[in-house]
Amino acid sequence: VGDGVVFDLPSGTRSTSHGSALCVFSPGGRHAFSPGWLMELATQAQTPLPGTEQCRHVVFSLDASRLAAMHKWATPELHVFKTQDGSRLLQASFRGGLIADMDLSPDGRF
Repeated sequence: VGDGVVFDLPSGTRSTSHGSALCVFSPGGRHAFSPGWLMELATQAQTPLPGTEQCRHVVFSLDASRLAAMHKWATPELHVFKTQDGSRLLQASFRGGLIADMDLSPDGRF
């Protein structure tokens, strides 16, 4: 996977990358996730999200208050974080099955 770059399209400003082509934006565009990192786009403040460095399946809740990231190979591992401060709310491993997809409720509670 090559380097990923985030651009502010109106200004053409280039943001910092962490060596991944995956980038997922929150609803409303306040945050962006790149494996291992959460960025607040307005300030470009970056918060490390330990355990998500190899995640390739990521969703934000509709209100953008939560981020869920999951490995989809070997033993699937799920991480859920608060986007406000990057604190981990859940870390769980799932054995004996493949998780095909995931989503969060609009308010991020489930």
